[in-house]
Amino acid sequence: MLGGFRDRVSCAGLQEATFECAPRSVTTAKLEALREMGVTRISLGVQQLDDDVLRRSGRVHRVRDVMRAWTAARKAGFEVVNVDLIVGLPGETDASFASSLDRMIEMGPDSVTLYQLEIPHNTPLFRATRDGSESPGLAGWEVKRARLASGLSRLEAAGYTVRSAYAAVRDPGRHRFLYQDAQYRGANLIALGASGFSYLDGIHVQNRGRLEDYLDAVERSELPLHRGRALTAEERLVREFVLQLKLGGVEAGPLRTKYRIDPIRELAAPLSRFARDGWLRFDHDGVTLTREGLLRVDRLIPAFYLPEHRGARYS
Repeated sequence: MLGGFRDRVSCAGLQEATFECAPRSVTTAKLEALREMGVTRISLGVQQLDDDVLRRSGRVHRVRDVMRAWTAARKAGFEVVNVDLIVGLPGETDASFASSLDRMIEMGPDSVTLYQLEIPHNTPLFRATRDGSESPGLAGWEVKRARLASGLSRLEAAGYTVRSAYAAVRDPGRHRFLYQDAQYRGANLIALGASGFSYLDGIHVQNRGRLEDYLDAVERSELPLHRGRALTAEERLVREFVLQLKLGGVEAGPLRTKYRIDPIRELAAPLSRFARDGWLRFDHDGVTLTREGLLRVDRLIPAFYLPEHRGARYS
């Protein structure tokens, strides 16, 4: 796949290439192939360093798989190795989360990503929780935020710098996440594969969902698209504004210049409300989230949506 991509697209100006790996599927041969193909950043979906939590969450890997994959990734010599952790998995406790994080800090990854567990509709965990057929021991949002706050503080004490609502890095000058920064500021994004979402010059498109339909279209040299929506200038402004909030703040000037709309005036009502709650500060130049605001940014974002976009189920 990577070879076919490089045959068709010049990678001469490539600044970053990230590849996500499930720990159990990592092999030295795969890592060497990725390194040779120009991948610079590896992300390991660790989730937790506790076998009981991993088992109860339905994960196929265990801690031994993580350590094997981690050692192999380090030996392969990637510029950045990131570790993903999820806060609030079934069976997690304050103690097990803290122990997992401490063990991860001892490993010393270049970047750590911490996500609070969300349960999309139509997943086994959602059905089990809704039907009451299982009691998975899920933490509420206040508990998850408290654990995340503790986790970010522990990372900072270990020398990491918090760079977004989800990530901390050892060296902000070297351990950047260029794809995320560019996407949050409106860069084009081309998705390959069934159901993938692309964003091209203000147009959202989604690929066909069934693999067979997707492949049939590709074989016919057709774009395998299912649906699309062209965003208005106001919608594009809101999109970039809420995404940049995830980075901890928004500069208003570039958005004013780009869309000829003042985001501070346009979004004054929710900004004022959240400022009173102590979750952000704002002025003519932009918005800065407090740490409490950063911990709950995904809960704040819907308030900035245009009225016709509120209340939609995302999955």
